[in-house]
Amino acid sequence: MAASRKKSISSLINRLLELPLCESSMAMEDYYNILAEAVDADAFAMLQILPGKGDARILGGSGLRTPVDKWQMQLETPHLAEQISKFPDVHALPLNGPFADDPFLGREGVHSLLFRPAAFGDHFMVTTAFRRDKRAFTVSEIERFAAVSGVINMTGLFCQLLQEQHTLRNRDKLTGLGLFSDFHETMVTELSRARRGGGTVTMGIMAVVPQAAASTDDALLDVTRTFQEQLRNFDTLVRYGSRELAFTLPDLRSAEGVRVVERVMGEIVSSLGGEGKAPDVYVGLSCYPEDGATVERLIEMAEAAMNQAFEQSRPGVYRWEEGGDQ
Repeated sequence: MAASRKKSISSLINRLLELPLCESSMAMEDYYNILAEAVDADAFAMLQILPGKGDARILGGSGLRTPVDKWQMQLETPHLAEQISKFPDVHALPLNGPFADDPFLGREGVHSLLFRPAAFGDHFMVTTAFRRDKRAFTVSEIERFAAVSGVINMTGLFCQLLQEQHTLRNRDKLTGLGLFSDFHETMVTELSRARRGGGTVTMGIMAVVPQAAASTDDALLDVTRTFQEQLRNFDTLVRYGSRELAFTLPDLRSAEGVRVVERVMGEIVSSLGGEGKAPDVYVGLSCYPEDGATVERLIEMAEAAMNQAFEQSRPGVYRWEEGGDQ
């Protein structure tokens, strides 16, 4: 039996290694299908966590009752990240333990949780399996899950590190931000993830106009620094043009995105000396799926809103609406 199980695990791992690596079109569903062959569970999910910050996000899931974007809102509380980060290896736990009061798992009706974290520096990936009945995970299932989820975690970490290295090689010399090519790739990836999980993505483009006594470079640096301080770990900010920046806010709907960016704009004004001293910032927002289904369409909508606000000399945060009203 042991030899048969070992061969089965080897077969599953070989199938994992045959999947497309680090591609935006990579179907996370393929990973969950292989996990389902390793262990009998009701649902699977992959999380990305920074334990020190309490940041957590859902990279994808299968068999979930709650939409991924609702899960994401629950994960904004650090409870799950703090608890899982205490366990260095694969664990199977009943939900009457340290996760009993977690609203994220409670919404799924989870009775027992099987998870494996993997860390490399600040990068922390967790693959999870849930059961909604009272069956305990067997030793055999834990072994099989440990082997398969270990490969999945390390693949995720490897892809993340490759992406960061690519970004470091393509930095804007003034701001240190990524460039438009990185932004386009990021948007393709985020839209693909949102389509699979029923999630949302808000993006924006902003024009930064300095006051008379300041230079455009200084204004861009000031806005970049303040904006970065307000971003979550998985948000993106890039240099978009000579005086433009662009950003993504995954898992936020348009109304939430407007509130977040308006708050950031308030921080920019207050930290840079108030009205009349801080640069004028014109922000255009668009949201998937409300405003479009492609990267090109979302960029077009955000640019239109930004340009109209600029032409009308109305600094602020706007979405494009037909007829010109925002």
